[in-house]
Amino acid sequence: MKRFHRNIPEVDSSSATAIVFLLLIFFIAITSTNADEGLERRLPPPIGKYTPIKVAPRNILNVCLTDRDELICGNQTVGIGELRYLTKLFIANPKNDVKLPEKINKEIPSFGKVAVTARHVISVQCGRLTTYQAYIDVQNELIAAYNELREALAEKKWRRKYAQLTDEQQSAVCAYYPMCISEAEPQSEGGKK
Repeated sequence: MKRFHRNIPEVDSSSATAIVFLLLIFFIAITSTNADEGLERRLPPPIGKYTPIKVAPRNILNVCLTDRDELICGNQTVGIGELRYLTKLFIANPKNDVKLPEKINKEIPSFGKVAVTARHVISVQCGRLTTYQAYIDVQNELIAAYNELREALAEKKWRRKYAQLTDEQQSAVCAYYPMCISEAEPQSEGGKK
């Protein structure tokens, strides 16, 4: 008996390699992360490497969210719709009110020597049971207040929107209205940390 010798056909692996490569590119493309997510905040320096700065009481706007999501701005209970207006009034201090942040003369590029409230601080404190949505709503209103002030200043000075300004002009506007939001440690309803 004669044995037949069969030839096994070869499989072309170049197309399989191309498919694997395309799948790899596809998964890399869809799993990329966006680095711009989250809240923009400057962290305090490490403990023990700085001395606390004393801030005059008139320069601090206390914003408190209770455990029941009640919003207290200064010493009054307010609605979330009022927070933006009160924050803008506090930051700008247009009438140089003695109950609002003190104005200091500061040299700012493109503006020259101007009186600004550079030492103001907005202190946000939440209760331990505050909902995440209430916290985000407060943060959105505070940032919107800064954005509206900066937008109005850009329109007044250069007759353009803030986003259309050059980097130097945007830096000058940010120096005019510096974002100073402080996160205080949460506390429970009774006032204990």
